[in-house]
Amino acid sequence: MGTLDAYWEANMDLLDERLPLDLYDQHWPIRTPEEDRPPVKLGNTAQVASSILGEGAIINGKIENSVLFSGVFVSEGAHVSDSILMNDVVVEAGAYVDRSILDKAVRVGEEARIGWGEDHRKNVKYPDVLCSGLTVVGKNARIPPRLVIGRNCHIGADVTWRDFDNSPISSGESIECRT
Repeated sequence: MGTLDAYWEANMDLLDERLPLDLYDQHWPIRTPEEDRPPVKLGNTAQVASSILGEGAIINGKIENSVLFSGVFVSEGAHVSDSILMNDVVVEAGAYVDRSILDKAVRVGEEARIGWGEDHRKNVKYPDVLCSGLTVVGKNARIPPRLVIGRNCHIGADVTWRDFDNSPISSGESIECRT
């Protein structure tokens, strides 16, 4: 896996029921560090389809065709589709995440939109890496409420609400931490 697209595709392949790799084969255990988190919790409003949920995930929104790592929290009214959310990501109420990779400890504000729209303009800063409609958000980033982020966008690690001017982030743009 040498590209973001390859990483995304490999994770999406895990969701294919016809995949010859059986993640539940007891004769071929997966050895990975365990964090001893509680089991997955699905709230009364949770809707989950064709997804993998890590230990300690709490789901109150809608999850489709996605891989969620340990400790992810998805609020009521939020919608995550075709995405990878790494450890301890929080998606607040009414937010929408589509065809995106969110690194560890990202917080998506209420009613924010990530991977939004039909415009697939290549990323200006990383045109060879972000050109297929995939949006990536770096570790510890804080996405402001109601912010709209297009496709092929790169949001850097550790950005905070101060790094955004509350205007939509058009497809192909990047935002980096100012400090």
